[in-house]
Amino acid sequence: MTLYRQIFLVLIVLFAVIFAGTMLVNLYGKKLFLAEQLESHAQDTATSLGLSLSPYAKTMDIPAMDTMVSAIFDRGYYQDITVTGSDTKVLVRRTLPVVIEGIPEWFVRRIPLDTPRAGAQVMSDWTPKASVSVQSHPGFAYNELWQTARRMSIWLTGVTIVALILAGLLLRSILKPLAAVEHQAEALYARQYYIQDSIPKTRELKSVVLAMNRMTEKVRNTFEEHARTAEQLREQAFKDSVTELGNRRHFEGLAWSHLRATQEPYDGTLALLRLEGLDEVNREKGYEAGDQYLRAAARVLLAATQDLDHAVVARISGAFFGMLLPGTNAKAAESIAFEICTHLGRLYSDGVAPGEDVAHIGITEYMRGHELAELLAGADAALRAARTLGPNAWSQRSSESVDAVAYGREQWKTRLVQAMHNREFEFFVQPVMAVGDRRKVLHVEILTRIPGPKDTLWRAGEFVSVAEEMGLTRELDRIIVGDVLEHIKTSVSTPAWAINLSPASLRDAGFVSWLVTMISACEQRIVLEFTEFGAVREIDRLLDLANRLRPSGDTVAIDHFGRGFTSFGYLQSLHPEYVKIDRAYTGAIEDSADNRFFVSALSGVAHSLDISTIVEGVEDDDALQALKGLNVDGAQGYAVCRPMSISQWRGTI
Repeated sequence: MTLYRQIFLVLIVLFAVIFAGTMLVNLYGKKLFLAEQLESHAQDTATSLGLSLSPYAKTMDIPAMDTMVSAIFDRGYYQDITVTGSDTKVLVRRTLPVVIEGIPEWFVRRIPLDTPRAGAQVMSDWTPKASVSVQSHPGFAYNELWQTARRMSIWLTGVTIVALILAGLLLRSILKPLAAVEHQAEALYARQYYIQDSIPKTRELKSVVLAMNRMTEKVRNTFEEHARTAEQLREQAFKDSVTELGNRRHFEGLAWSHLRATQEPYDGTLALLRLEGLDEVNREKGYEAGDQYLRAAARVLLAATQDLDHAVVARISGAFFGMLLPGTNAKAAESIAFEICTHLGRLYSDGVAPGEDVAHIGITEYMRGHELAELLAGADAALRAARTLGPNAWSQRSSESVDAVAYGREQWKTRLVQAMHNREFEFFVQPVMAVGDRRKVLHVEILTRIPGPKDTLWRAGEFVSVAEEMGLTRELDRIIVGDVLEHIKTSVSTPAWAINLSPASLRDAGFVSWLVTMISACEQRIVLEFTEFGAVREIDRLLDLANRLRPSGDTVAIDHFGRGFTSFGYLQSLHPEYVKIDRAYTGAIEDSADNRFFVSALSGVAHSLDISTIVEGVEDDDALQALKGLNVDGAQGYAVCRPMSISQWRGTI
């Protein structure tokens, strides 16, 4: 029972006691008053009647006495009037049975009212000739007593109700800070931090509220300090301090991750850019001018790639920049290179670059399975070729190791539309297991495939970028979600099923409403995964989706966590089920102390908000063993379990 109800119950009992006590005291006083009034009334009547009968007592005129007694008795206020002679013989007597009309019987029983008898002598020549005895009728007194009880009950009940309402409102107002403290404590348990601005004036409540505010502030500062430390470590390890772009280590880690990706576009282009004249600027104008030159070039690169999902821009070393453009074909890459060279050429007229020849770009295509060293060598060769073409030029080198059976972009588009129309998707699963117990399944991720030529299967990374180009992302997500929900109806129950969706689909309110309805109706638990890059861009829509899913027990999660340089502050409001640490930080984790330290730091940030952490891309037993001391919850990859058809899943590996 709440404190409010307990205090209110005490108030009710208190008012009931006051009500009953007031009623009893007043009724008892009224009863005594009426008893005295009845006695006085009887005595006055007896005295008056004794005097009136004196003339007739001398002759003992009984009929006259009877007439006079009857005249008084018929007024109806008497229970008994008796005239007795000196020899105790009854001369005249009138009686009326006691019948109380209009008064509840229980009231008469509970409140007995004595009716006293009064007497007087009938004198004749100073000699007593007879005596008169009068007893008043209690009906009038009971009626007065009953009406008094009714009036008091109505009045006290009304006063009590009004008083309780006012007391309840006042009590609620007084205890409102405690309710806010309770809400604050629950929010703190959920790793949400807010401070009460309204401080109560009651000393005790004020102390409690101030103490809770101090504790909340302390916990929030601890989380923010932890998050800042992790962000600083990430920036020190993976960020270029001059341009605030990623450094070579960051670029190579993400490139390695893309070349082994399965759930995102893994074909695309890689480009190297050389900024000309940097040494000249440093020598003639100083390093500060050189840094301004680098920062200006970085702003141009970011502006040209800001609308490309998963694009990575980094300063590799000195005057060299790297660009990884997943899902971007050669033609689109050339268009981006033209835009970059055009804008960089203007740096000379702005007085930032030392000459008209500002930059050159070398471009090469890549697909899954290529080696990073091979791609960098190809891009470097294209860059050297670009420098022979004149100022601000670019050159492209076609990959010689692209699989001969790979479809062209237009053929991919045709095949995707056909697969969507005919519902030709095949679904595989890959479980995520607890690091400390490989028999414990945390959730099962759904992997989508499309049948390709020669009994091959196209992975999501191959057709998602095509769907994005064609504006079919929402329709693709709708089909995949609908088909997945149908498949898991007959599948073995698991702790949760994870489905990857495009954050761009959340821009359609109709799709979101349909998605919430479908998932909420599913008997099994669903987790929707979104890449961190897209989640941050659509954070308000994603937060709305998460809030609408929680009542049914479903939720959202973050994929490729830590890939960019996004602040971790969004985790407080979104509070996802888990985050999957990007494989860029898990490559060769068994040999890299820096990677192990950073994974542990990311896990610490997530765990401070009660968010689970999962490491993706765990491909061998050595990497799996290295995770056991890093405070992560789960692992996913070939070292845990290879993907299998959803029809083969039996709930365990």
